[in-house]
Amino acid sequence: MHSDDEGTHMKWIDGRFEDQTFEGLRLDPETRLERSFFVRCKFEMAVLTEVLITRCDFEECSFEAAKLDLATCDSSSFLNCNFTNADLVGTRFSNCRVVGSSFPGANLTGIKIKDGDWSFANLRMQDLSGQDLHGVRLAGADLYGCNLTGADLQKAILTSANL
Repeated sequence: MHSDDEGTHMKWIDGRFEDQTFEGLRLDPETRLERSFFVRCKFEMAVLTEVLITRCDFEECSFEAAKLDLATCDSSSFLNCNFTNADLVGTRFSNCRVVGSSFPGANLTGIKIKDGDWSFANLRMQDLSGQDLHGVRLAGADLYGCNLTGADLQKAILTSANL
């Protein structure tokens, strides 16, 4: 972790965190997480509103009941992560790998997904209506009961997806 010159926002840059607990953590809006690696970390009930996540890797992390609304995730990986009851309203995922992650009860209203790999993600019963999923890899994803009304699935990879 490094702080910026003014010390007003913490920057988590080039860090490596394993088995850490960040439960209830509150980050300032526009806090930057860059090139950091998180393994089996708990962000349960953390407030990460408007956080900027770039080129980070999260493996088997828990974001249960976390607030990630309006966060920006770019070129990052969320592998086998748990987002149960998380708030992701307006969150943007650009060129992210969200492979094997689970979103039961999560609020995905207004999320934006551009490119990326969401293979084997559990998106069961989510409202993805109107989503631009053009070209997104959703191989093996669980989309059972999803509202896909008006979603753009052109060139999306849906091999073995549960529809």
